Amino acid sequence: MVIRTLDDLFVYKLQNIYYIETELSNELDMLAQASMDESVREIFQDHRLETQDQIMRLEEVFTMIGEDPVALQSHVIDAVMAETREAEIETTEEDLLDMYYIAVGMKTERIEINAYETLINMAKILDYDNEIIDSLRQNLREEKAALDELKSMSKGSIFERLINRLT
Repeated sequence: MVIRTLDDLFVYKLQNIYYIETELSNELDMLAQASMDESVREIFQDHRLETQDQIMRLEEVFTMIGEDPVALQSHVIDAVMAETREAEIETTEEDLLDMYYIAVGMKTERIEINAYETLINMAKILDYDNEIIDSLRQNLREEKAALDELKSMSKGSIFERLINRLT
């Protein structure tokens, strides 16, 4: 895609987050299935359902700006997913995997948060309809809530229990 205008850049970034969300939907399913701890499994299952709603909102944004929903590859998210798969191959400790999955989840949430903040700022500059901005903000709120939940897990009793089982 050739980027000549801010509109072009907005579409490019929208296609990029669309790819990220569609890829993560599958990845979240894999993480949920691979997690050993029920609480860890639940957060990934819940966020997968949210991600499907986020994908629908993104498709609506594409429609509102007169574009077809197209996923544009994100090498950043591909690298995170590849790194996750490598850790699965190299690690046999189930509790350690759950701890790793929490860290991976936090990493992906930060990537998504950055993408949505960027899109919202561009949409404001481009004076896009509030419905577009509200859809992006809803996705951003959900990503921030997921990050907060993962952070809480990484500091809370679940993480401590996993550490205690490892030591």
